[in-house]
Amino acid sequence: MCDSRAATDLEAREAWISLGREDVSLDIGPDEEPLRLAKHRAAADVAWVLLFLDGLLLGCSSLFWIARGRFFDPGFYDALTGGTWSTASALVPSLDRIATAAVRFAGFLGALASTYVIAIATTSFRRCERWAWYVTLALPAFAALDFSLDAGYDAVTLTSLVWDLALAGLAIASLMLTYRAVFTRAAPVPEQQPSLA
Repeated sequence: MCDSRAATDLEAREAWISLGREDVSLDIGPDEEPLRLAKHRAAADVAWVLLFLDGLLLGCSSLFWIARGRFFDPGFYDALTGGTWSTASALVPSLDRIATAAVRFAGFLGALASTYVIAIATTSFRRCERWAWYVTLALPAFAALDFSLDAGYDAVTLTSLVWDLALAGLAIASLMLTYRAVFTRAAPVPEQQPSLA
């Protein structure tokens, strides 16, 4: 009975490996290890969707920046210039064109980053690969950098704060949900040695 169970476990493990899920143990023991790993896997199945939504958020805002040539919050420009944007653009006529070009370039870079995040979320992050988990750490770092730049110019507004918190919050939630699935590896199933007799 034990040999047939071991063979069944080995066949099931090979099926999981063929699906790219080699981190799941199928040995059933008293400590309920498979149940715990299944819970981690279920959390990881939710986490990639959060990361996908994070990529969509970044992509939608980037497309807005490209199309309009302006950030969402007009208060950002007033805070940046120390007065009104219309006064600053009247004093320096090329300022409006330079700002529009800079925002569209930021939108282009954001669209590239969004495409990359969506691609990672739907492939490697979904399979709980470690390198994808480490790459995803760049999203909260990007949101923190954006917030610190806004704060450095005294340009923090409610809209920019909500955007940064949403971008960082979705990424951090997806990282926390997948932590155990990524860094908890099951003990390998011992291979059966053929008998010489």
